[in-house]
Amino acid sequence: HLSYTHDVHHQMFISFVTRERPTPDLRPMIKYGDQGWIVTGDTTTYNVNDWHHWIHYIFIENLEPGTKYSYQLGFIESDNK
Repeated sequence: HLSYTHDVHHQMFISFVTRERPTPDLRPMIKYGDQGWIVTGDTTTYNVNDWHHWIHYIFIENLEPGTKYSYQLGFIESDNK
């Protein structure tokens, strides 16, 4: 899921859901742009009416208006820089 922030021209939140939690030492990440920028995010849980999944969210900024970005989502070890 892609969503805008208050700065619709330069920032965005990316979120995705998994049924299982990845191991605790993994964080969600996005790799985007021609330079291959990597940004890590956080994970939380959602449990309502027997619906229990893990929500991963990542905040990216410094986007350029009118630019098309390709991206890959995944997980990366927490201590990986």
